[in-house]
Parts: sequence; C-alpha cells; structure tokens
Amino acid sequence: MRQLLPLVISLFLTSLVTQAQQKKAAAKPIVEAEAPVKQTTISVIGPFKIGETKVTFMLTLQDSLNPGAKIPVTDLQIRPMEFEGTNIAEVVNNHFFLNKAHRESTTCPNSRVFYLDRLLIGDDEYTEIFLHFFNGKLFSLKCEAPIKLGEKLAAKFGQPMSTTTVKDRPYMGVRVFQHKEVNSYWHNQTIKARLYSSSGAEWGEHSYFIIRDEAVYKEWKICDDESLANRKKRIEKDRKAIEEGKLLQIPTY
Repeated sequence: MRQLLPLVISLFLTSLVTQAQQKKAAAKPIVEAEAPVKQTTISVIGPFKIGETKVTFMLTLQDSLNPGAKIPVTDLQIRPMEFEGTNIAEVVNNHFFLNKAHRESTTCPNSRVFYLDRLLIGDDEYTEIFLHFFNGKLFSLKCEAPIKLGEKLAAKFGQPMSTTTVKDRPYMGVRVFQHKEVNSYWHNQTIKARLYSSSGAEWGEHSYFIIRDEAVYKEWKICDDESLANRKKRIEKDRKAIEEGKLLQIPTY
C-alpha cells in the first residue's frame, strides 16, 4: 500500500493541474471570429480595383459624372463642389503650409490623391472617398461605409476576421453610455481591407472602410515621409530668406 501512495499522490496532483489549465482556457476571452473562408479575390470596389485601376480612369469618371468639366484641385480647406459645380477633385497641398494641408494629401512626386464627396455604386452611396495612386496605379481607397456594407462584403468575399470591443464611456461628465466598436478584416495576399464601425447613444453610428495594398503603401509611405521632410526644409529656408529680404514670397512646391 505504501508503494502505491506516491503514485496516487502524483495522479491527484496531475488531475488538479489539468483542471486548473482547463478553467484558465475557458476564462480566456475570445476576441476573434472563427477562421474565415478562403479569401482570394477582395480587391474590387465598384469601378475601382486595387493595383489595376490607372490614374487616367479619373478623367473617364469625371466625364461620366460631370460632362465637359475639368477636375479641379483643392487642399480641402474649401470643398471643391461648393464653387466648381463638381463632386470630384484632386487633393493638393497649400504651399504656405509647413505640414500637409490634409491628412490624406501627399507630397510624394510619384503619387496623386483624388477626392469624391459621393459616388453611387449599385444601390449604395459611398461618401467621403479618397483614392490614392502611386506610380500611376490605385493602391488605396478609403471612404465612409454605406449601411450593410459588411454583409455584402462577407457574401462576396467570405466571412472576415472580426474583433468587438464594448466599453462604458462617460458623456458630459454625467451619464455613462455603452460604446461598441467592431473591426472586420479581409485579405488577399498583400491587399488588406478593413471595415470599422462604432455605435453608442452619444454619437450614434459611424463606420468607414479602407482597402489598400500594404506592400505598395509601405513604398509610398517612405517616399511621402522623405518628400515631406525635404519640403519642410525648403519652406523653412525660404521663410528665413523672406525675413532677411532675400526673397519676396514662398514659391509653390
């Protein structure tokens, strides 16, 4: 009997450790949805295809939306449709600003950004659309998401990986509202898409969608950061020259 006692104790301790591990695993929160079905095609939103749509397509789109009108340029400090009679414009930087005029603008010489305030794609109206081109091809699209976009993307491209966060947030220092955020992700090799939505009684519902080629984005980001740094140096140099009376005004960059 004494010979069996160590074995019994060992089995008992092993059982306790196993139960503790099972409880710990059960208590761990699940933040991701089940593994998505194979996603191999997400790259297309309406007439736009990441990696294939050329920048010249914007002229074709302008002709269809606003026949005979040229594409205006804007730094988005004043919306182009308010004075040009068009809902599409190319985003540029104001040469008086040290930093970029708008977070979606670019300083990289090999890239261009276009803005559409709205575009009907099928039965859905997309708004606040930003289209980024690098070396003549579309690599990123960002917009306010229409209602039920997530359901349509899931039906067409497969179920996404999703994370949900629910938090209690104070409002006006008096009331507490429940704020919910949902992030859904699709992928296609280097192309990634993200649908973000938030809801809460204090702000209502809000959602946006972004799809981009991550490999091209990294290449563009390096170009944009370097160009912005050089632009700042030139502007600071020219501002100093103006103060010294050596230059009348800051050139256009």
